[in-house]
Amino acid sequence: MRKRARPQAGTGVQMFPFLDALICTMGALLVLLHAFARHGDIQADKLAEMQASSSESLETLDEVQWRIAQLKDAREKTEAQLSEERARLSHIEDHERRLREQFNQLKIAAEELAKAENADSKDSQQATNNLAAIGARVERARVEAAEARRASQERAGDVLGRAV
Repeated sequence: MRKRARPQAGTGVQMFPFLDALICTMGALLVLLHAFARHGDIQADKLAEMQASSSESLETLDEVQWRIAQLKDAREKTEAQLSEERARLSHIEDHERRLREQFNQLKIAAEELAKAENADSKDSQQATNNLAAIGARVERARVEAAEARRASQERAGDVLGRAV
């Protein structure tokens, strides 16, 4: 048996370690390619979802903008109604104030009238009493006048009777 000759160092290139490194690198690249492809699919799905949700959000955004416009219109109408109601309330409060003043004036006038009636009633009572007293004096004066006439007629009759 013969011994094989050993190649001498540096005389030939050994391809096996190079091919091993190349195949290992390609395997690693395949794993990376698969990972990147998977990541790209996930990103594409997310992008599709975002576009779908953005179209939904655009519809939702349109609805929200429409609702905002409706609320602004309602607010303006409500503010207009509020200002009208405030004006009406102001008018009613002013009218109430004038009625209260008029009521107080009428109350004062009624009190003064009652006082005047009491005074008139007292004056009237006093005048009635005075009238009654004067009437009684007049009646006494008539009675006295009638008595004085009778007495004078009697004297005149006595004087005439003596003169005859």
